[in-house]
Amino acid sequence: FVQGFDMAIALHLCGEATDVCLRKAVANAAPAIVVAPCCVGKLSQKAFNPDIFNATGQNVSAVTYPQSSLFCQLVGSRCEMRQKQQQDDWDALAKAADYSNEQEFGTNRNSTRRIAKALLETDRRLFLEEQTLGNSSVGYKTALMRMDPPEV
Repeated sequence: FVQGFDMAIALHLCGEATDVCLRKAVANAAPAIVVAPCCVGKLSQKAFNPDIFNATGQNVSAVTYPQSSLFCQLVGSRCEMRQKQQQDDWDALAKAADYSNEQEFGTNRNSTRRIAKALLETDRRLFLEEQTLGNSSVGYKTALMRMDPPEV
């Protein structure tokens, strides 16, 4: 998207597409951003993401994870061996957070997956809060919301 905009609204942006959208919104100093991410398992470097491949012709991420300063401090390291472990840990977290099995709703396994997803989304949220609106020193205020599936 190349035109300017005042508000970013996105639903079902698979994997890294959510983070690309957030960066585009920040670059346009959009004062309001609403995203509903999905397919967080595609954040894994081990998962081949067809959306990235279709957009770029290669399976190379445009975003490095984790994104926020806090998460980078918690799991980051300059040691090459540690960086490999960090990536493996992030990939495992992304895989654990990716779920959609209705039979698992309300189970312990589903609770664990929700925690993993909350961690991934918290990294996104904190990254966004570190950004400023245009030339001001004011940053974004964020909220992490839970969407429950409708009763079937």
